[in-house]
Amino acid sequence: MDLWSLKLHLAIWTLLSRPGVFSLEVSVRHSELKPCDGNDRVCVTDSQDCQHPPPSSSRKALNMSCYYQETSDQNRSVTCSWSPVSESKASLVFTRDYKIISCRGIFNPAATLNVTARIKSYLTGRDVWSQPHRVFLFDKG
Repeated sequence: MDLWSLKLHLAIWTLLSRPGVFSLEVSVRHSELKPCDGNDRVCVTDSQDCQHPPPSSSRKALNMSCYYQETSDQNRSVTCSWSPVSESKASLVFTRDYKIISCRGIFNPAATLNVTARIKSYLTGRDVWSQPHRVFLFDKG
């Protein structure tokens, strides 16, 4: 093995062995949201997220940031990111303090939502739920 290959392997190993170096980002379009049966204050992209989350004491606090976007063709989305993250996939659960009439209409410049991340670890197969993160989708434009 030449010196270049050895340095490359060392660099890759260093990056992969340090959890928290990477962040995870999840974007959800308004057209992807659907309601949960029996709970008119929740919208999800994955119906498995409709199950009741664990008690607050067992949820993880994440350093999460979210932002709202609206494109010229009227596609509205919310993107959230956080770190550190291990190898996992995530989905977002959106809740309001009052009844949601239509999940397709919750992303608007005047909305205030609670966002909870459900993170499934590829390594352990377990789900981790975040503490709710309050997001104000005001239009800065």
